[in-house]
Amino acid sequence: MSISQHLRVLDVEYALNRAGGDRVLLRELAFLFLGEYPKQLMTLAAAVASGDTDEVSRSAHTLKGSVVNFGAVEAVHALASLEQAGRNRNRAECPAALAELERVLAQLRVELAALAAQTA
Repeated sequence: MSISQHLRVLDVEYALNRAGGDRVLLRELAFLFLGEYPKQLMTLAAAVASGDTDEVSRSAHTLKGSVVNFGAVEAVHALASLEQAGRNRNRAECPAALAELERVLAQLRVELAALAAQTA
């Protein structure tokens, strides 16, 4: 396994399997996610900033449902942490979990854009 594979946050094989082996569908899913996740992330960040733990939990859960399609384990873990912190009303954990999520999603965005370009 190459170093670049260790650094990837996207599991292409898993994502392709989730798309039924259909590369065109996977490309469409990637484009949809790339268009929608910034709004979802803004909602989540606003909930963290305001201390609205119910919205943190809800938004994290929703975004996690999208991210899981790409086998993005790091992002799923960060979202699960945020979701749990929201459920536990633990505001103190949310900013660090959000920062980790933003880091991982930035990498996922790059990888999904590259994937979409390859499968075009």
